[in-house]
This record gives sequence, structure tokens and C-alpha cells, in this order.
Amino acid sequence: MVLALVQPRPDVPDRLERALAGALATLDDAPAALAPVTAAARSVCERGGKRIRPRLCLLAYEAVARTPATTAVHRFAAGVEILHAFMLVHDDIVDDARTRRGGPSVHAAIEGSLPASAPARLATDLALLGGDLLFATAVQTMSRSGVPAARGRRAMQRVLDSATQAAQGECLDVFHTVRGIGDIPSADLAEAIRLKTAEYSFVAPLVAGAMLGGATSPTLEALGFFGGRLGFAFQLADDLLDLFGDEARTGKPVGGDVRQRKRTVLVRTAYERACDADRERLSSILDGASVTDEDVAWVTELVDRTGARAEVEDRVRRLVRAAMRALSRAAIDPAAAQALRSLASDVVASTANLVRRPS
Repeated sequence: MVLALVQPRPDVPDRLERALAGALATLDDAPAALAPVTAAARSVCERGGKRIRPRLCLLAYEAVARTPATTAVHRFAAGVEILHAFMLVHDDIVDDARTRRGGPSVHAAIEGSLPASAPARLATDLALLGGDLLFATAVQTMSRSGVPAARGRRAMQRVLDSATQAAQGECLDVFHTVRGIGDIPSADLAEAIRLKTAEYSFVAPLVAGAMLGGATSPTLEALGFFGGRLGFAFQLADDLLDLFGDEARTGKPVGGDVRQRKRTVLVRTAYERACDADRERLSSILDGASVTDEDVAWVTELVDRTGARAEVEDRVRRLVRAAMRALSRAAIDPAAAQALRSLASDVVASTANLVRRPS
């Protein structure tokens, strides 16, 4: 899902990219023989992405401090983005993804630079280590950013805690792939969303930025609650768009999650509401070796027919309303508050305006 993440000032993206470039330049200090690894790792950062996490960090800082983010805070936010790149490198290995952000994934890029006689797993081994280099660079960037020491330590610990949570959520997802859809408790699927998306992508960047800005405990709590509810709604909306979205607007093929046999809250909700025969067919599709266009169409129809789609759409709206209420309790700059409200509104609008209605 593409969110129009509003910023209070137009110079934020340029300053963030400059800070990111400066942090990534430290990779050039590695021995020359490692150039294929460092170049591939650096490229995945430089090719872009939405930069949601660092931008939320900067927005939260400015919301609390009520002043433009300093160069030091931009460096800290760059560390947040590099940490995300580290996670992407390892995720792509787990998923055997060959592309990332419009170019080759790190292990695919490294593979292309190796001689034909290289061992089959060498590219994967080097990509894992390249990810480790990004992790170390992220920690160094945050710890040496120049933000006030006490605030910086708290904020970095919060970001690193969220990386631990994201890894736990990814482990849950991987375990879910070998379990039948009926054998996975809904609470386990919800916990994976909380760890991978809500905490890592929304709560931690917001809370860390607010910590850097000197937020009070009530404001930290309010922003954390806002991020948690919004992050959960974001993932549910993304699941809806995967089945019912307009390909031309989402930029992704419809039914990608079903084709990858992902166990989502949306599909689990349909399973809970389905009759025995439909449960059996759904299980066979998700447990099968391949998924056809006919299978995707049938799962889409099932999700709609059972009322699972309507239930999840309603859940998105309720989560966003709860997030909005929490935001009203935060003592933050009005312009930043409006930017965060716009972000929340985008999540609801995505399900209202981009979802393909059944004919």
C-alpha cells in the first residue's frame, strides 16, 4: 500500500537522503575485496523505498520538539532506515526473492558478481554477512548521530527492541507456512502482525522520534497506542488490497498472498465463517504445491461471500478510530498532528476507494 506520508516541511526527504548517504559511505572502509558485498548492500538502501520508518521518526521528533529536526536527528533517522535494509536483506533470503526496490536483491546481485565456479550457496552466505554489515552500520549511525546521549540511548534501545520483535514475528510467519490454516489460532496471526508491522514499522519509529524530542510519558503512551492501532489497520488493509485492489493503482498483482499461500487474518476469518466443504477446499489450496488463477478467484469469492471481507474492513475502521482518539491525547504540534491524522485517513481511504467491488 502506498501512503502519502505528509511532512510538515518539504526539505525533510533531501536532508534524510544526505544523512543516509553519509552513513552508508562508511561501508567504503571495508577491504576492497568485499566490494561486491558492500556495493550490493549499499544499493538496496540507495534505491529508495517509501522511507516510512525514518520519516515517522522525524515527524514525531518535530511534533514533540516543535522545531525542525536537527542534522543529528536526521542521522539517527538514517540509522533507522539502514536497520530496515538489514531486515530486508535477510527477508529476501528467507523468501528467495530475486528483486527488491526495482533492482536485484542483495543475494541475487552478489550471485551475479561471482565466477561460475563459485559454490552454490556462496552468494547467500555473503548476503547474510552483508546484512550483518548493514546492522552494524545502523547501530553505529544511531549511536554516533550526535543526539543528546541520554535521549539517544533510550531511542536506540526502543528501535533495537522493535527489530527483535520483527524477527520474532517473521519466525512466526515462517512456522505458519507449515501449519494448516485451521490449526493456527487467530491470536497467533494477530501477534505476528503486532510484532512485524505495528511495533516495528509504526510504534518504534514514532516513540523513538518522540523520545529524541523530549516527550512526556503520556505523550509517548499516546503515540505508541496510535502507532500500534494504525500499524495493525495498515496490515489488514494491505491484505484486503491484495485480494480486492485495483492492480493499476496498487502496482501489485491481485491475489499475491494467496499465490504465496500466506496465512492472513483475512483468509483465516473466511475459514472460520465457511462451511466444512469450503474449509476443505481452502485448506487444499493453501497446502498445495501451486495456486492457479481459478484458485485465486475462488478464494476471493469465498472471502466476500462469507462476510470476512466486510468484517475485516470494519475492523480497519475501528482500529483507525481508536488511533485517532489516542492521538488527541498527545501533546504535539498541530501541523504534525494533522500529518498523522492524514496518514491514518489514508489507511481507511485505501479500503474505500481502491477496493474492487464485486459485480
